[in-house]
Amino acid sequence: MRRLIRSLPDAKAVIGVASCDKGLPATMMALAAQHNIATVLVPGGATLPAKDGEDNGKVQTIGARFANGELSLQDARRAGCKACASSGGGCQFLGTAGTSQVVAEGLGLAIPHSALAPSGEPVWREIARASARAALNLSQKGITTREILTDKAIENAMTVHAAFGGSTNLLLHIPAIAHQAGCHIPTVDDWIRINKRVPRLVSVLPNGPVYHPTVNAFMAVVCRKSCCICAASDCCMKTL
Repeated sequence: MRRLIRSLPDAKAVIGVASCDKGLPATMMALAAQHNIATVLVPGGATLPAKDGEDNGKVQTIGARFANGELSLQDARRAGCKACASSGGGCQFLGTAGTSQVVAEGLGLAIPHSALAPSGEPVWREIARASARAALNLSQKGITTREILTDKAIENAMTVHAAFGGSTNLLLHIPAIAHQAGCHIPTVDDWIRINKRVPRLVSVLPNGPVYHPTVNAFMAVVCRKSCCICAASDCCMKTL
């Protein structure tokens, strides 16, 4: 993606779209490296669970359960086919993909209330339109990624990570994003300090019993008032 961005030397803004474990951190790193233009990330949201199927976490065990005689081949096929109730989006549990989406909001790269949106729903288009408007506004006001991704933004993302009980993969990805942004790279001591201070507030799979699209329905990630929307406007979207 960085190569593609460099191939457009007159670009005034860049919008990245990503959903899953590898694409989201990689896209955030690529956007973070664009210090002198506006950038916005559009998260791909979360796949909705089937009403009569298994969630994406449990369905990954169908091979082992079949091998141990706990599941017939027909039942294994049925479980696999019914695991996803909507097209697109990341897994239904708060793994690397889901964590990366909320971290993107915490960094200010994604607009408020865009992480973990239910895939295939009308909100997808609403988020895409709002993200495009944010990119345009940032570009018109001359606000660059360097002004969004600051040391405080990195610490905010780490705080959000702790509050969500997010994937440990982000312990590697957030420092990599900070490096690309030219910010302070979090140390082990930084992670310890923040995780001692911030309690886990979110109890969704695998940390709790419910699917994480409910997080999108009930709240937005806390905004620093310097995210890609707030930086380009006079108002701030409040946490619900």
